[in-house]
Amino acid sequence: MNEVKKPQKHAKYQHSIQYYVLFTLLARTGLRIGEALALTWDDIDLENKTLTVNKTLVCPTNSTPYLSTPKSKASLRTIKLDEVTIRLLKNIASIGTRCI
Repeated sequence: MNEVKKPQKHAKYQHSIQYYVLFTLLARTGLRIGEALALTWDDIDLENKTLTVNKTLVCPTNSTPYLSTPKSKASLRTIKLDEVTIRLLKNIASIGTRCI
C-alpha cells in the first residue's frame, strides 16, 4: 500500500489519495474491481458506515465501458465499513471528488 503513495513519473496524477483509497477499499471489503469503480457517493452511507453494491462497471475489450447489474442476486449487498475505510472516504469526500 505504501507503493501507491509514492510519486510516479510521467503519470497523469503523480500521486493521488484516490488510488490509496481504492486499494484500501478493495482490500478491506472484498469488492470486485468493477463494483468499486461503479461506486458513487449515493452508494456510501458514512453516518451508518455502510456501502451498498448495486451495480458494476463492465469494460469489454475494444468497446465502451458501461454500468450493469452485478453478476448475481447475491452480489447485491450492503457491506459494513471499518473505521480506517470511513476515515479515508471522509478525507476524499472533503476534497470534493465525484466518486471513489
